[in-house]
Amino acid sequence: MKFLKNLISFCIPLITMLFALTIFTIVSSAVDTYKEKIRSDYSIVIITKTPLVQDTIDVLGGIKVDKIVPMNREKILASFKNRLTQNSMKFLDQRLPYFYQVYLTEFPSTYQLEIILDELKNKPSIYQIETFSKNHNQIYSLLALSQKIVFILYIIIVLFAIFIISKQVKIWFYEHKERIAIMKLHGASVLYSAKPIILLTFFSSVLSSLVVVVFIVIFSENSSLIFSEELKDITTIHFNIFYESIKLLVVSLFISFISIFGVLTKLKIKPN
Repeated sequence: MKFLKNLISFCIPLITMLFALTIFTIVSSAVDTYKEKIRSDYSIVIITKTPLVQDTIDVLGGIKVDKIVPMNREKILASFKNRLTQNSMKFLDQRLPYFYQVYLTEFPSTYQLEIILDELKNKPSIYQIETFSKNHNQIYSLLALSQKIVFILYIIIVLFAIFIISKQVKIWFYEHKERIAIMKLHGASVLYSAKPIILLTFFSSVLSSLVVVVFIVIFSENSSLIFSEELKDITTIHFNIFYESIKLLVVSLFISFISIFGVLTKLKIKPN
């Protein structure tokens, strides 16, 4: 019964920490998925006086250019057909600049967008650029803010978990102080004396990881129960269960043993 109580005491902070890590992974994956979705739709419009030699633009702001698509001049002229005379249409056709949509392989950050704007301005054939910076900056700031908030919360929970586990280890040492003192008199090291608490922590880490993995499996198959249909496209996250299980177990063991050995390095147990 006491073993079960100690096991639960260690599992609670570990499960909380692993849940926080899982939520951070889900949010990061959702943000990356959304970035990829809007990347394929986002383009920078450039206007040139002469036809653009597309090979001259292959990288912008450190991001590789995916493609440059010329906008249909005929469609642009057709939009003025009912409002201009034939002579005016001919004049417009001669004077009409060239429009291009530049697509990137990555969704640029606000900083990268400023660099891209400066680079395009330095090209003599380009005289007007539209990056839709207002909408872009709002979207990018929202995505970055979401990731940062979840990351900060995760770090806070990790520190909380380390604190709680360290307290549990100290309590365990206090409860077994006499037994450890006797073992030390017979030449046992503190590390060897702490073998039961190390095993307890190991089992707690494995159990905590299994609990969170079960949650991941349930979530990945029933995400529609948590998120609305409007968010379905960006919350359809496919987990690699094996990879996630290993990652959670490694993180859990690392935090647990960091807590234990942190206490061991500070704690000096002497016989009464």
